[in-house]
Amino acid sequence: GSNRGPKIDRWNEEAGIPLGSPWCAAFATAMYGASLVVLPRLGSALKVRVWGEKHGRMVGDGEPLLAGDIGVIMRDEIHGHVFLVGQLLDDGRLACIGANEGNAVRGLIRDRPDVIVRPLGVC
Repeated sequence: GSNRGPKIDRWNEEAGIPLGSPWCAAFATAMYGASLVVLPRLGSALKVRVWGEKHGRMVGDGEPLLAGDIGVIMRDEIHGHVFLVGQLLDDGRLACIGANEGNAVRGLIRDRPDVIVRPLGVC
């Protein structure tokens, strides 16, 4: 897809990234904008991971996941994908909300990724 549209452009502008950029992280961080959750607008999987590391908000392997956590899939050292965790399913997989999934926002079932970031205020 074009990675463009009125909402996508707004999310990318708020995250400070060029219009037409991949927008999964811009969407995920924008969803916290009107809440009490503290998370800056970030425009990439790498920036979400780095924010989590810098602020001590990484979820360890043995820790339970919470609705509102952000899953980060790093494809290489720079590029990746993010999604919002909705619910832990009985089989251990995650019901998620992902953006830029076929240029749309979609509900998905995913395996637990290696990197999970918990924004401040998710509890």
